[in-house]
Amino acid sequence: MVNGNINTTLLTVEDTESPVIIAKEVVIAAGDSCKKEDFIEKVEDATKTKVKESGLSEYKGEAGVYKITLTATDIAGNVSEEVTHLYVLDVKGKSNSRTWNYLSTC
Repeated sequence: MVNGNINTTLLTVEDTESPVIIAKEVVIAAGDSCKKEDFIEKVEDATKTKVKESGLSEYKGEAGVYKITLTATDIAGNVSEEVTHLYVLDVKGKSNSRTWNYLSTC
């Protein structure tokens, strides 16, 4: 109160920072499966976030390299995107300790 008058101020807080998503690459044997969460190392944001994945549907059990895109969106609508890869090895039953030590299972 100043000189008998009440002053009010409207303060608006706006979230303008995008979430930070840290992705990791995944290596599996052909025919094995994995899920979106296997590619997420960490998601940081001041609010709740949702992460969507694209590219994993291209994997049909065959060996190859697949581009995986992770998109994080916070409740304010801020978006960030990170690209990683799924490496699928064709091991055709030739399991040896060296091969399986290299594989990262999902």
